[in-house]
Amino acid sequence: MVVTGLKPDDAGKIVVTDPKGGTFTTIPFNGTMKSSFNYYFKPNTERIEKLCKPTDLVGEWIIIFQGASYKSIPFQIVNDWIPGSEAEIKPIDPC
Repeated sequence: MVVTGLKPDDAGKIVVTDPKGGTFTTIPFNGTMKSSFNYYFKPNTERIEKLCKPTDLVGEWIIIFQGASYKSIPFQIVNDWIPGSEAEIKPIDPC
């Protein structure tokens, strides 16, 4: 995620919600300190107990800006695999 153009009075947090409506990650921002930054976001099943298998990642995710008047950004993760990556998919126990 690339964040640019923050104004000095822009401060708050970016909340990324998963398809089940839970908070996957929270990223603080403060335009007084930085007007731009990069954040590397990688959805996976290791972060939250509610997301137990790869198909739990499929669906609509939402990026919500709290503390600033930016619109939320929805995005989709589709049920498709990069060829050759299937060996990396592992179940999570317990779930």
